[in-house]
Amino acid sequence: MYLRFVVGADSQDGCWLIETPNRPESVAAAAELTMNMQRSFLFSMVFFFPLVAVGQPTLRIVDEDGQPVERFEMLIHAADQGCGSWQTGIDGLYELSMMGIRRYEASASIDVLVRAKGYASVLHSVQGTTKEELMREGAQVVLERGREVRLKFLPPAGMEFPAGFMPQVYFPEVAWRVEIMWQPENLRLPRPDFDMLNVRAAQGRTGEFVFRLPRKRREFLAGVYQPDWLRYYKAGPFTSADFSDASMTLELPQPASIAVNLEWGDKDAADLPFKGVSYQVMRQLHDGGKSYLSVASEQCTLDDAAINVGDLAPGQYMLQLRTEPKEIGDAEMGVEINPGHFFARRSLELLPGQAVSEIFHYVPFDANANRGERTARVRVIGADGLAAAGKPLKIKWFDGHYGSLTIFEGVVPDDGVAVLEGISDEVPTETVFGPCPYSVEVDGESLGFFRVTAKPEPQEFEFRLAPKVGDMAPDVELAALDTGERLRLQDLRGKIVFLEFWETGCGPCQPEMAK
Repeated sequence: MYLRFVVGADSQDGCWLIETPNRPESVAAAAELTMNMQRSFLFSMVFFFPLVAVGQPTLRIVDEDGQPVERFEMLIHAADQGCGSWQTGIDGLYELSMMGIRRYEASASIDVLVRAKGYASVLHSVQGTTKEELMREGAQVVLERGREVRLKFLPPAGMEFPAGFMPQVYFPEVAWRVEIMWQPENLRLPRPDFDMLNVRAAQGRTGEFVFRLPRKRREFLAGVYQPDWLRYYKAGPFTSADFSDASMTLELPQPASIAVNLEWGDKDAADLPFKGVSYQVMRQLHDGGKSYLSVASEQCTLDDAAINVGDLAPGQYMLQLRTEPKEIGDAEMGVEINPGHFFARRSLELLPGQAVSEIFHYVPFDANANRGERTARVRVIGADGLAAAGKPLKIKWFDGHYGSLTIFEGVVPDDGVAVLEGISDEVPTETVFGPCPYSVEVDGESLGFFRVTAKPEPQEFEFRLAPKVGDMAPDVELAALDTGERLRLQDLRGKIVFLEFWETGCGPCQPEMAK
């Protein structure tokens, strides 16, 4: 006969057991061993577990009454790190160290998204000291029941919803992140779960979806990316105020299509300096911006030099083509012109149901296309306001179809002025840089662009070198966004000043600009 002594909890078997023969000396030895192990176990329970728990940043998710939310999901997003995966928490707690919160230490700001069944989803953006507190101590997020709303979609005329139709409903702060995943190149990757607002299909109601919104104003966007049906549709932002009787209807537009091809007139294809054409169709990411999403691309032979793309939502698009030269030069593209590297681009607005056919016409390379009757005086000054004499200077002219031709290469003269004579005032119709085909580089750094007009007298253009580390900061005028009060940078002389620059077409800038 054997006796068993229970020592403590074990993650696999539920307990640790000691078996011993039922004899007095054996029982006494086993009992002493058991006591020692229990003391050791209790010591570890008292001293080890607090060391694990204390000091760990924890996300605490509670309802409006301060009670822990039984089950929730959280996700962290950062512009420089991307989106993680949704992590599940229970009983209102999630230990942030479990998902590697320290990886975001260098991120300027991070977005914390929380969703739970029966609650309105939240997105909290934190930066600065708030971000530091989150990473050090954690934070508390309050989920409210909010208001249940119903979003209805009406299919385009004559079309039915495809099987499994599901929109994407997301917050504006991370819209750029959601929409770049619509690009065909990204469809090969595992697609992140962007169901940020916990949307579910209404039972028995095709095209209708239910989710919850908080009582306070909270914007969201609705998008549709359904290949072979309708892609790149986006509407909003909307708020709870847009729902009449807790319902809102969106009528989806008729898909449009684009056909693009290249023509070379009466020239024989065998005499052309290229052997193929690559096409790219892109959609503007933000109204008025310069960032675009890739929609479709295709490599074609000269026998079938065309691309056709359908199922597109209305909006602003850009078409671009490049030819594949028969002979590849040793120099990098853009440094030495290759006559087989013809390219062109064109912007257009696509209307609902519209079928657009765009034709590009091949233009042979002309090495003298920039010659004309104008004179330009390009002045280059340093950050200190003095002539940047002796600095390596390069001035180029972009011809619109092949690349940039170098029209001046040397050093900045003693007086800081480089004179360009006999240049053209014509502007290529399809230039990357807008109406300014001339570019200025100093010591390999781009200073900007300019154009000359049809004036007989010499035209003056001035460029200033950007300040380097250790240079005095140039004076600029600043305006407070809340009061409109203006001051100059020199008014802050002697103080530490932090300047952060944003650009409307910059994806990672969007969360900061939204604030």
